[in-house]
Amino acid sequence: MKLHLLTFAALASATLAFSQPVAVDNGFQVRYASNLINGADAVINITNTGASATALLTPGQIVGGVNQNNINGSLCVNIYTFAADEQEVACCSCLVTPNALWSASVKTALLNSTLTPSFPNEVVIKLITSSPIVGTGGAQSCNPASVGQSGNVPNLPGLLAWGTSAHGFPTATGPTFQLTETPFLPATLTGAELLRDVQECQFIQILGSGQFGICKGCSNVGLGANAE
Repeated sequence: MKLHLLTFAALASATLAFSQPVAVDNGFQVRYASNLINGADAVINITNTGASATALLTPGQIVGGVNQNNINGSLCVNIYTFAADEQEVACCSCLVTPNALWSASVKTALLNSTLTPSFPNEVVIKLITSSPIVGTGGAQSCNPASVGQSGNVPNLPGLLAWGTSAHGFPTATGPTFQLTETPFLPATLTGAELLRDVQECQFIQILGSGQFGICKGCSNVGLGANAE
């Protein structure tokens, strides 16, 4: 009986350990977009909840070259886009301040100049947050190929993101497509996953000569099904 109780306790502890929820505003989030060729464009919308903020900024204070009336805690949202065959085809970053809204079209921003000539019909989009790179005068910048290096701390909290995707429905005259919008899902970021995403982005920057595979990044607007 004691052995059975010990076994049950061990299983219960293991189950509890593996079932701990990942925070909704976790610094690593994933979703897919499909039917990009025959269906419609997809968009992503990104905000910063302020979860990494530690101080209130003085109105008029210049941070990263921007006149602030906000809190600190800006995030680099590094975007890694993969084709369905697991190949990373593009990467870029967006600097997102707390409470701001940024967005990107999958077709015209993330995939505007892929490293490979073929245009994917579906992609997996991975978002990984990191601390901004602080340069001369406090100017902040981001680089998806240096996440986790030189004080560029990865996987910081405060990320929320949503995305659209086209879904096909059969009709008598052929498939019709309808856009749906769902949140990105928070995921667990391992050291191996981070290293793989960042190293492939480094290869893209080198092989693409700074022209191919570097997506256009984000715009300071919100996009939806009728505002692409």
